[in-house]
Amino acid sequence: MRATNWRVLLTSRDHNFMVKGHALAVTLYGPQSRFAVYEVRTLEADGYCETRYRVHDAAQVSDAEVRAGKSAPAIAHGLTWDEVEKLVDEAVKRP
Repeated sequence: MRATNWRVLLTSRDHNFMVKGHALAVTLYGPQSRFAVYEVRTLEADGYCETRYRVHDAAQVSDAEVRAGKSAPAIAHGLTWDEVEKLVDEAVKRP
């Protein structure tokens, strides 16, 4: 599975683009777009800025909770793309 249709949240011209913790882009991923994967700015141990991924799972929130304004919770932070794919594959396989 490969994510497509990334939606940019912050462009390189935004003053928060290089700020740790800000979401740069988002894509819906997995079967029926169950997961929202955010590309997040990070600061690595060597002092360089990188990006990692935060995953939200729509199956963790009910329709009633969504109507009440609740968002799907984050189930993982600071992942590489390979780790995102592994997490999604494992979550989809669970009964």
